[in-house]
Amino acid sequence: MVFTLTTTGLQDGDIVPFALSGTATIGVDYSDNNPKEFEIANNSATYTITTFQDYLTEGGGNETVKLTLAAFDNQGNGTFSENVTGEIVDTSQDTTTTTSTTSTTSTTSTTSTTSTTSTTSTTTTTTAAPAGNRLFYYLHAGQSTTPYTTDLTGPGPFYVNGGNGNTTDLSVAMQDMIANSGNQYYGDVDSFIMQNGVTITGNGNVTQWTYPQTTAAEPYYIAVPDEAEFPEDLLTGNHLVNLANGFPTNAASMALFTDASGNNYKLYKLAAASGNSDPTYSFV
Repeated sequence: MVFTLTTTGLQDGDIVPFALSGTATIGVDYSDNNPKEFEIANNSATYTITTFQDYLTEGGGNETVKLTLAAFDNQGNGTFSENVTGEIVDTSQDTTTTTSTTSTTSTTSTTSTTSTTSTTSTTTTTTAAPAGNRLFYYLHAGQSTTPYTTDLTGPGPFYVNGGNGNTTDLSVAMQDMIANSGNQYYGDVDSFIMQNGVTITGNGNVTQWTYPQTTAAEPYYIAVPDEAEFPEDLLTGNHLVNLANGFPTNAASMALFTDASGNNYKLYKLAAASGNSDPTYSFV
């Protein structure tokens, strides 16, 4: 199974590390080589693994070998953790048994024959579909005169309908804020996409977002998709950093809401604004 990496603008000898995963088992279904990295030559490189012929009918069907690039190469260029998946195709047939019986008036004999099968594994490499990109919201909460600017992660009430009504349902309030970003009662709501395969932690500041200037009475928030790929609790663990000072920090509080598309989010409250800067945050 041969994986080929094509690049743009890299120098000969540049290194792009990667990791292998998938349903196939190293040492049982295939062997690989070390180190696990591409060495670029003429903006291209290949990496080969050897699959094993095992003569077994696999219970789960075809097996996969997934190659995922590291977030950065050895020169600090971002790869966005691109990945590709190869398949070890199970071409065996299920084992079948046939039994024939003959009998006379005095004795009965049974003859059983069993067919044998063999498995031949071939490989083919396919590109994984670009799925699972996640939408993150980041916001600060309107004017200091509105109830929910005190704490969106609190009990409310929260203004809706341009300040002409209120609700204690955070999902209703957030859907209203997202749909009416920029209204004086809502503040600014923006968003960014984190690509599939990029994790919250250890991504080397691949994802950054910048808050607009505001007053000290208007805290910052980050709304993180509530998915299994993001188990980190931003209330602990120092997963957030303000790039202005480089200090990791934790969120102050958290609440749950559902956006208009039916996606569940964890809304984390960060520090209040300084009033004279546009702070840029990242996950670390």
